[in-house]
Amino acid sequence: MNRVLWITACVGLCLLACKSTKQHIPDKTSSTSSDPFEKGTLPAWVKARPMDGSHYYGVGSAILIPGSSAHFDEARNQALHQIAGEIQTKIESKSLLTRFESDTRLRENYFTEIKAKVNLQVEAYEKVDDATSGSRYYVLYRLNRAEYWRKIEEARSAAIQRAAALVKHGDDLLNQGLLLPGMQSLFQALKLLEPYADKQLMAQINGQNKDLAEWIANLMSKVLTGLSLELNPKVLELSIASEEQDALISVSAQWNEIPAANLPVAWRLSFSGTNTTREVPGEPTTNASGIAQLRLPEISRESALVVSAQTSPLEWFHDSIVPAYTKNYLLGFTRSATARVTMRKPRVFLQVAESNLGKSPDYPIVQLMVQEYLEKHGFILVSDANSAEVNMEVESSTAVGTQQGGIYIAYATLTFRAIRIKDNKPLFNKVLERLKGADLSFQAAGRRAIASNREEILKALDGIFGF
Repeated sequence: MNRVLWITACVGLCLLACKSTKQHIPDKTSSTSSDPFEKGTLPAWVKARPMDGSHYYGVGSAILIPGSSAHFDEARNQALHQIAGEIQTKIESKSLLTRFESDTRLRENYFTEIKAKVNLQVEAYEKVDDATSGSRYYVLYRLNRAEYWRKIEEARSAAIQRAAALVKHGDDLLNQGLLLPGMQSLFQALKLLEPYADKQLMAQINGQNKDLAEWIANLMSKVLTGLSLELNPKVLELSIASEEQDALISVSAQWNEIPAANLPVAWRLSFSGTNTTREVPGEPTTNASGIAQLRLPEISRESALVVSAQTSPLEWFHDSIVPAYTKNYLLGFTRSATARVTMRKPRVFLQVAESNLGKSPDYPIVQLMVQEYLEKHGFILVSDANSAEVNMEVESSTAVGTQQGGIYIAYATLTFRAIRIKDNKPLFNKVLERLKGADLSFQAAGRRAIASNREEILKALDGIFGF
């Protein structure tokens, strides 16, 4: 009996010891986890968006900003962008995009922008749930599929109706010859249809089902194809003897043989023998008769230049009016016209009067210097004043200066004048004074005052004639 009690006591002690030992062994299943999903602090939708056939879902997150609501907006925008990405649409073959944007890559990129813009403007989305873990905020939004497409269709139908009225109004204006107001009405219609540029757009016009995209594209093509520019004169010859009105070039803008009024025009000059092209301030728009004018420089060192006038439908209206997907299309209808301008040297009757200390010089140095200069630069010298276009007079005289030892100083004065014979208009009057010469006598110093200042005299002639 005692033996039984002793065995029972030993078994009890062993069980107690085992129990005590087990309590000191760590339980791996109950250890602390750093994964909030394992702890159950974040809902499952944070890791995997819900999926069902009646809603689009989007999840967004942002770092919490104490005292601010910015993280709410950032997380919501992320969720809505996800919803936008879930919406499946495609570009139809007869859409506005396919008619106006020829570059497939640009078309696809622009379509993506349209889709995102439209989706984020829809107000039928709703917040489903949100959660916070540590310093991060999470939110779940959803959009009812049927409600979304119903609202899109309502907005599209309303836009089509308003756009159809604008297209009809634009067509009427164009038929009256009002190019810019008619085009502006078409652009306003395109802006209304822009969010739906990936779809076919049908409207009831006078009881007939009409494709708005086709109607607008045909009208624009008809108008822009008929646009033309012409410069007058196409070849212009100028000279120092030309009258001021001779330096005018006009551009005539027409479309379908109707003057194009208020059309923006850009003017440029390109100079022969150089790569220089510059814009010049001619009249910026055509008048009611479709005319704009440019006044050219009276004379230039270039022997010839090319004048161009250009108009581009892309620049007719403010950038906000013109849809982005039409820009490549419009560039194809830029129109320009050119005219060639030559600078002809006039026929010159040259008269030179020169003296040295009051006496005629032994050698007519000024006469030969000016004559050589004019011939070198293409001027035609004539001996009969009646056959000349310009009468040029040069006077040269010298006066004594000072004497220092055996060195004598003299000074020369030259005057250059020119008159246009046809109207007696003075063209220039240039005076060079105190050209200094030094030599062993006053007479020699007078001659030296001309010879040693040859470069300065020729430079003055360059300034007179624009070389």
